[in-house]
Amino acid sequence: MLNNIILIGFMGSGKSRLAKDFSKKIGINIIDTDNIIESIEKKEIKDIFSENGEQYFRDMEQLVANWIQDDLKNTLISSGGGFHKVININQLGRVVFIDSSFENILKHLEKKSEFSKRPLYTDKKSLKELYDKRRIEYIQAAYETIKVDLYTDEENINRLLEIHEYDIIQKKEDN
Repeated sequence: MLNNIILIGFMGSGKSRLAKDFSKKIGINIIDTDNIIESIEKKEIKDIFSENGEQYFRDMEQLVANWIQDDLKNTLISSGGGFHKVININQLGRVVFIDSSFENILKHLEKKSEFSKRPLYTDKKSLKELYDKRRIEYIQAAYETIKVDLYTDEENINRLLEIHEYDIIQKKEDN
């Protein structure tokens, strides 16, 4: 068991923020798959999409997933919104869906002026359609779901801690 936790969810759902807050609390290593791809490509995600296309980006996500499977243990992984589609996601660790309402996601993206950074955002109607489609896929891919809108940040961090501690106990029992 790799003892990793992979956070999946829609853009703007709070995966990166939750990962950072969780890391501060327990000191676990964290990575962000989008940041890794940007570092490899030396480009922002939106530029990778516009210059190389979405399929190229998805291929890069798969390469990152393969690296995680081969080389990472005891790491919290904050992923991009489409990372749930990588072939081996459930072999990377415990997959946790960070579930946020579409309304809260819109508020977050608008507050941070994030729309220009999001290559799949064209308008709110198409974004909502993508959200609805992916939400079903996230539920299917995840082992656990954390409904971040229903709880405080501290309660969400504690839920992640429960998942992490359970994995550590299971690993010890398996050995």
